[in-house]
Amino acid sequence: MVPLQKVIHITCACLLLSFVFTGCQSGADTRREKLRVTAGAISNIFIGARETAHSLRDSAAKIYSQPLPEPSQEHLSKYAFFEKTSYYKKKDDGFCGMWASGFIPIEEKQQARILALESLEPEIKKSVTENEFIDQAYVLTREHISIYYPFFNPVAYFEPKLDFYKAFKPFYEPSPKYNPTRKAVWVKPYIDATGKGYIVSVSAPIYKNDSFEGTAGCDIRVKPIGEKLLSSERNMMIVTDETLVVASTPRCNKLLNFKGLGKYYYLQNITEDVSAPDRFKLSHSGSPSVKTMARRLLAESEFTISLHNRNYTVIRERIDIPGWFLVEIIPQ
Repeated sequence: MVPLQKVIHITCACLLLSFVFTGCQSGADTRREKLRVTAGAISNIFIGARETAHSLRDSAAKIYSQPLPEPSQEHLSKYAFFEKTSYYKKKDDGFCGMWASGFIPIEEKQQARILALESLEPEIKKSVTENEFIDQAYVLTREHISIYYPFFNPVAYFEPKLDFYKAFKPFYEPSPKYNPTRKAVWVKPYIDATGKGYIVSVSAPIYKNDSFEGTAGCDIRVKPIGEKLLSSERNMMIVTDETLVVASTPRCNKLLNFKGLGKYYYLQNITEDVSAPDRFKLSHSGSPSVKTMARRLLAESEFTISLHNRNYTVIRERIDIPGWFLVEIIPQ
């Protein structure tokens, strides 16, 4: 697995070389080439995240193939019950947090499973600390156990008897009901249940033979990708296949009269991840020109639109993974 920092260093070098070798091209061709290379760089970031999820899945599957260990009193002392229902790690020990919902009563078997999964903590932590754009990595189990990094206090966020099958998209979307192919799943941008705002997740199902045991995945924040790879001097944005804007430059926001996704936090304990509202999609804009642009983006790689009584050329390149678009709006 290639760390995302190495990916971004390589792709930034490719961007620089592309800009040098396109110096003799026409302005339009140069813009297109720069956009193509940047789209490839963004795709490589997501490919790296998917490889991280695959690695965590494979490591977790090995644990499920082994007998459960017997927890010691020293091990159990790290954990506590909350309201006699949920179960959690009390203190940050520099590795992962753990939270188990009381949706399934916590008994000796679950405690043994937690001990077994502790061996994943160094890899889960490394997935975040060595990857610039991964915000969180985790393993979620059908026993409603979560092992995650970085550490946070789960009692402040989760209802004691939270149902993973209803609450967490990175858990239930890769499950057999929604994902019979057993492949890693890209979760559409959503408002994360821990209050971090908009997140994109990639999550891979964990199986023991034909038994679904859980998922392993990571969360990616798209805004830092935009800040690093989109030129602030240009009208650029990253758009999903449903025309949701997940990252954009301030110039582009101003041109389209778009306020951006912003940050969302909850004032009470939350119960589920929330899908991105339609109002943040270009297809739901109040501007007829922007609506037209949204429709044409899905079918055309270059076209002209009129904004504020001025013509603009819109060019876009596909971001192969996860199937989004990198868009630039160029004044004529």
